[in-house]
Amino acid sequence: MSPSTPLPRILRPTGPLSRALRDAAAAGARTLLAGIVAGLASVLLATMLARQWWVFDLASHFRVQYVAAAMLGLGLALLLRRRMLALAIVLLSAPHAVAIAGLAEIGTTRATAAEPGAAVRVTTVNAYWANWDGPALIAYVEQADPDILVIQEADRRWRPDLLRIGERFPHAVPENWRRARDVVVFSRFPVIGSGRRLANGRGLDYQIADLEIAGRTVSLIGLHTPSPGGSVPAARRNRFFAEIADYAAAADGPVIAAGDFNSTVWSPHFADLIAASGLNNAADGRGWRPTWPSWLPPAGIAIDHVLASDDFQVESVARGPTVGSDHFPLTVDLTLR
Repeated sequence: MSPSTPLPRILRPTGPLSRALRDAAAAGARTLLAGIVAGLASVLLATMLARQWWVFDLASHFRVQYVAAAMLGLGLALLLRRRMLALAIVLLSAPHAVAIAGLAEIGTTRATAAEPGAAVRVTTVNAYWANWDGPALIAYVEQADPDILVIQEADRRWRPDLLRIGERFPHAVPENWRRARDVVVFSRFPVIGSGRRLANGRGLDYQIADLEIAGRTVSLIGLHTPSPGGSVPAARRNRFFAEIADYAAAADGPVIAAGDFNSTVWSPHFADLIAASGLNNAADGRGWRPTWPSWLPPAGIAIDHVLASDDFQVESVARGPTVGSDHFPLTVDLTLR
């Protein structure tokens, strides 16, 4: 749109507004549109190269936001009669739209009734090391009433609230969970074996609990992977994924993995985890439920997950309310078939 191109009628100020204001409005609209197109081109390239650099991998997580920005840009391009830029926006945003299509519930097969089996409710929550609303967290656990609760960042700063939560469950991993600093697994099902695993000997650990459910042994992996905010922690998170995948693939029976994965489903490294482990993301095809950051909803992404082997049928997935953490809790109903 050249400076001489007239503005659409809807953008033409009338009355006392000066020509300077009209020119400023036109320039602002052109600048915003150019910025959206350039931004969409940049993030598309970044997501295509997500395996190559941790910064590009971070860019892969915000596809919903990219589509929202594209919708804004498309409307602006049509308003300014810039058809070629409108076409460019459609092409640049199409891969993101295709990626997020897996979130849609339209066309997703649902069982009309649960197959006979044991019902298992799993809740995972990164409670935040300095949780500022312990009563809200306690209230949510009471309301959700999970059979299995996986808590991350079980820090001493809110230890009294953790102790109250622990009173609701007859079993916990690790045995010294009252002194735990990160991952704690609470269970109504008997624990017949447990252990703390070190990811590739790097000092990064996760909890393993073998649970007896309906006469079967179910392996529960409670985890909190490193936040990939740099090349070293990103590599550690990916090694974490690889070890969890190896463990799940080698398990003889049903497997559940729950926790803060610090990754959305759109990271190629998370895709590798799913492919190698044989586990299914319970939230697939069940809508968009961003779990972090709770304090900035427009930037929300889903990095807390419950994965389950084919032995389980997913009945429902629900995101909880704010519980004094930067994460929202996630509760999933499964049926062990």
